[in-house]
Amino acid sequence: MLLGQQSSGNLRLLIAISGCLGFAIGLFWKATWHVNIETAQVLSATVQYPPENAFYYYHLKLWTLLTQVPAVLLKLGANERILSLIMSGSLGAISFVALSLCTFALCRNVTLSLLSPVWTLALFLGSARTVKKLCRTLNALFLGSFFTYEQDFSTD
Repeated sequence: MLLGQQSSGNLRLLIAISGCLGFAIGLFWKATWHVNIETAQVLSATVQYPPENAFYYYHLKLWTLLTQVPAVLLKLGANERILSLIMSGSLGAISFVALSLCTFALCRNVTLSLLSPVWTLALFLGSARTVKKLCRTLNALFLGSFFTYEQDFSTD
Protein backbone atom coordinates (compact mmCIF):
# COMPACT_ATOMS: atom_id res chain seq x y z
CA MET A 1 0.00 0.00 0.00
CA LEU A 2 1.28 3.42 -0.88
CA LEU A 3 2.06 5.83 1.93
CA GLY A 4 -0.47 8.38 0.62
CA GLN A 5 -3.29 5.82 0.62
CA GLN A 6 -2.55 4.69 4.18
CA SER A 7 -2.33 8.29 5.38
CA SER A 8 -5.65 9.10 3.68
CA GLY A 9 -7.36 6.19 5.46
CA ASN A 10 -5.87 7.26 8.78
CA LEU A 11 -7.00 10.81 8.16
CA ARG A 12 -10.61 9.75 7.49
CA LEU A 13 -10.58 7.57 10.61
CA LEU A 14 -9.13 10.43 12.66
CA ILE A 15 -11.78 12.89 11.44
CA ALA A 16 -14.61 10.42 12.06
CA ILE A 17 -13.55 9.40 15.56
CA SER A 18 -12.53 12.84 16.80
CA GLY A 19 -15.69 14.36 15.29
CA CYS A 20 -17.96 11.82 17.00
CA LEU A 21 -16.14 12.17 20.31
CA GLY A 22 -16.26 15.96 20.13
CA PHE A 23 -19.95 15.94 19.18
CA ALA A 24 -20.76 13.67 22.13
CA ILE A 25 -18.81 15.83 24.59
CA GLY A 26 -20.32 19.02 23.21
CA LEU A 27 -23.82 17.58 23.28
CA PHE A 28 -23.88 15.71 26.58
CA TRP A 29 -21.40 17.61 28.70
CA LYS A 30 -20.87 21.16 27.40
CA ALA A 31 -24.33 21.96 26.04
CA THR A 32 -25.33 25.61 26.30
CA TRP A 33 -27.61 28.16 24.68
CA HIS A 34 -26.14 29.71 21.53
CA VAL A 35 -26.53 33.32 20.48
CA ASN A 36 -27.19 32.40 16.85
CA ILE A 37 -30.49 30.84 17.94
CA GLU A 38 -31.61 34.27 19.17
CA THR A 39 -31.11 35.73 15.71
CA ALA A 40 -32.77 32.69 14.16
CA GLN A 41 -35.82 33.30 16.36
CA VAL A 42 -36.11 36.85 15.02
CA LEU A 43 -35.57 35.75 11.41
CA SER A 44 -38.22 33.04 11.69
CA ALA A 45 -40.65 35.49 13.36
CA THR A 46 -41.00 33.36 16.49
CA VAL A 47 -39.79 36.37 18.51
CA GLN A 48 -41.04 39.85 17.69
CA TYR A 49 -39.11 43.09 18.20
CA PRO A 50 -40.47 46.57 17.52
CA PRO A 51 -39.33 47.61 14.02
CA GLU A 52 -37.49 50.70 15.33
CA ASN A 53 -35.47 48.62 17.83
CA ALA A 54 -31.72 48.56 17.12
CA PHE A 55 -31.50 44.91 18.12
CA TYR A 56 -34.20 44.04 15.60
CA TYR A 57 -32.21 45.81 12.88
CA TYR A 58 -29.05 43.98 13.95
CA HIS A 59 -30.77 40.58 13.78
CA LEU A 60 -32.20 41.30 10.35
CA LYS A 61 -28.90 42.50 8.87
CA LEU A 62 -26.67 39.77 10.32
CA TRP A 63 -26.25 37.10 7.66
CA THR A 64 -24.57 33.80 8.30
CA LEU A 65 -25.48 30.19 7.71
CA LEU A 66 -25.31 29.70 11.48
CA THR A 67 -28.44 31.85 11.77
CA GLN A 68 -30.18 31.15 8.47
CA VAL A 69 -30.32 27.35 8.78
CA PRO A 70 -31.75 27.39 12.34
CA ALA A 71 -34.24 30.08 11.24
CA VAL A 72 -35.59 27.78 8.53
CA LEU A 73 -35.74 24.89 10.99
CA LEU A 74 -37.57 27.07 13.54
CA LYS A 75 -40.03 28.09 10.83
CA LEU A 76 -40.62 24.39 10.14
CA GLY A 77 -41.38 23.80 13.82
CA ALA A 78 -38.04 22.83 15.36
CA ASN A 79 -37.43 23.50 19.04
CA GLU A 80 -34.89 26.14 20.18
CA ARG A 81 -33.50 23.76 22.79
CA ILE A 82 -32.88 21.02 20.22
CA LEU A 83 -31.17 23.50 17.89
CA SER A 84 -28.91 24.70 20.72
CA LEU A 85 -28.02 21.10 21.55
CA ILE A 86 -27.15 20.46 17.91
CA MET A 87 -24.99 23.62 17.88
CA SER A 88 -23.23 22.50 21.08
CA GLY A 89 -22.47 19.10 19.57
CA SER A 90 -21.31 20.66 16.30
CA LEU A 91 -19.01 23.05 18.13
CA GLY A 92 -17.53 20.11 20.01
CA ALA A 93 -17.02 18.17 16.80
CA ILE A 94 -15.35 21.10 15.03
CA SER A 95 -13.11 21.81 18.05
CA PHE A 96 -11.99 18.19 18.38
CA VAL A 97 -11.41 17.69 14.65
CA ALA A 98 -9.43 20.93 14.38
CA LEU A 99 -7.13 20.04 17.27
CA SER A 100 -6.73 16.47 16.07
CA LEU A 101 -5.83 17.57 12.54
CA CYS A 102 -3.30 20.11 13.81
CA THR A 103 -1.63 17.41 15.89
CA PHE A 104 -1.77 14.94 12.99
CA ALA A 105 -0.11 17.48 10.69
CA LEU A 106 2.80 17.70 13.13
CA CYS A 107 3.31 14.08 14.13
CA ARG A 108 1.33 11.81 11.73
CA ASN A 109 0.30 9.70 14.75
CA VAL A 110 -3.44 8.91 14.90
CA THR A 111 -3.43 7.88 18.56
CA LEU A 112 -1.64 11.00 19.72
CA SER A 113 -3.88 13.10 17.48
CA LEU A 114 -7.02 11.59 19.02
CA LEU A 115 -5.72 12.21 22.52
CA SER A 116 -4.70 15.84 21.92
CA PRO A 117 -8.21 17.40 22.20
CA VAL A 118 -8.98 15.33 25.30
CA TRP A 119 -5.70 16.44 26.87
CA THR A 120 -6.35 20.06 25.91
CA LEU A 121 -9.83 19.89 27.44
CA ALA A 122 -8.40 18.37 30.62
CA LEU A 123 -5.82 21.16 30.83
CA PHE A 124 -8.45 23.80 30.22
CA LEU A 125 -10.77 22.40 32.88
CA GLY A 126 -8.05 21.82 35.42
CA SER A 127 -6.20 24.46 37.32
CA ALA A 128 -4.07 25.33 34.30
CA ARG A 129 -4.46 29.10 34.59
CA THR A 130 -1.75 29.60 31.98
CA VAL A 131 -3.79 27.73 29.37
CA LYS A 132 -6.88 29.79 30.21
CA LYS A 133 -4.91 33.04 29.97
CA LEU A 134 -3.44 31.95 26.64
CA CYS A 135 -6.93 31.16 25.30
CA ARG A 136 -8.15 34.56 26.45
CA THR A 137 -5.18 36.27 24.86
CA LEU A 138 -5.74 34.46 21.56
CA ASN A 139 -9.51 34.98 21.88
CA ALA A 140 -9.94 31.23 21.51
CA LEU A 141 -12.57 29.36 23.46
CA PHE A 142 -12.53 25.61 23.59
CA LEU A 143 -15.99 24.05 23.24
CA GLY A 144 -17.83 27.29 23.86
CA SER A 145 -16.44 27.53 27.36
CA PHE A 146 -18.10 30.85 28.22
CA PHE A 147 -21.73 31.81 27.81
CA THR A 148 -21.97 34.61 25.27
CA TYR A 149 -23.23 37.40 27.52
CA GLU A 150 -21.45 36.38 30.72
CA GLN A 151 -18.01 36.41 29.16
CA ASP A 152 -15.63 38.43 31.29
CA PHE A 153 -11.98 38.62 30.24
CA SER A 154 -11.00 41.01 33.00
CA THR A 155 -11.01 38.45 35.82
CA ASP A 156 -8.98 35.28 36.32
